[in-house]
Amino acid sequence: MRKRPAGVEVGVVRASEHQRLDGLADDDWRRLFSGHPDSLAMMRLMQECGMDGIEFSSIVVRDGQRAVLALPLFEVRFRLANLLDGWLRRVSGWIAPKLLGAGLVEGEWGQAGVAAEANAEAWRVAIEALRRKARTDRADMIVLLNFTPSAVNALPADWARSLARIDTIPCAQLKIDFADVEEYMARLSKNMRKDLRRKLSNAAGIEIVRTTDIAPRLDRIETLYRTTVNRAEMSLGIQRGAFFERVCAAVPGAHYVLYLRDGELVAFNLLVKQDGLLIDKYFCMDEKLGRELNLYFVSWMENVRYCCQEKLCVYHAGPGAEATKARLGARFIPSVTLFRHRNAAVHWLLALLKPLIRYRPGV
Repeated sequence: MRKRPAGVEVGVVRASEHQRLDGLADDDWRRLFSGHPDSLAMMRLMQECGMDGIEFSSIVVRDGQRAVLALPLFEVRFRLANLLDGWLRRVSGWIAPKLLGAGLVEGEWGQAGVAAEANAEAWRVAIEALRRKARTDRADMIVLLNFTPSAVNALPADWARSLARIDTIPCAQLKIDFADVEEYMARLSKNMRKDLRRKLSNAAGIEIVRTTDIAPRLDRIETLYRTTVNRAEMSLGIQRGAFFERVCAAVPGAHYVLYLRDGELVAFNLLVKQDGLLIDKYFCMDEKLGRELNLYFVSWMENVRYCCQEKLCVYHAGPGAEATKARLGARFIPSVTLFRHRNAAVHWLLALLKPLIRYRPGV
């Protein structure tokens, strides 16, 4: 049976808890999460399809009838060893605190949804509702996942100072202020241009198909996705097959680019075209063939070409592979993860270990 939202009244300001993002309409999302690359349709689909081991909910604060603040929430058991190395990784293997997180799992970055008119009372009610939920659900830690500097600045300063923070995954963006691929290449370093041309020539014979119909290849797409996730150092959740099957119908602008050799799917890229952006959600490839054929670079250049063709302003390349993306001309939006353990002594110890659990950029 569907759970009814539970409301907490404070004057005219009310916080309510909802399943997933059920308390928000499209207009609310655009107003509260202005500037965020992900749409409500994308986030809703991810949460409806579900991820193993993760529960989704949200807190929405209304001033009268108008939503002024929203916290997308998730709960998950997280193995601390995923963030450590050496002997610390070995001795912490059994530690898996329950996290109550605010942010967007598999979103481009995390933030609280805040209206311009949100005041201190709205924040007080939201934070109290968050703490109450942490106590009720017996969460060990409250976490604000992958918040950008502007998202941190939107938090009440005294609350933000009470949380420990570590640097986490930045998002890469490439500004498309050039007319075509040749002009883009001319802006790269001489060594990068030479390397790119060599890599692209090695991929001759690759067929590139842009499509919204992946039904005949859904099983292969799921396999490529799961093997890519298994190679990653850390992942909070894994998308289910229903997400890949439904995304093009559910999310405006979503489509796939398929990379085939002799008719076999060796890589795919899930993209979303919206509001002058091309958002790169997932690129997954056969590890051996993908490296041999330099498909990451092939896909990057295909996406740059498409942005020029469609006169898009920004290629949002997302998190990961920072060193490579920097060589390709991308700039980065940094992020931090803030946290507080319910036990003051454990929180002090984790804060002390911050230098050892800092996110290390990928190559």
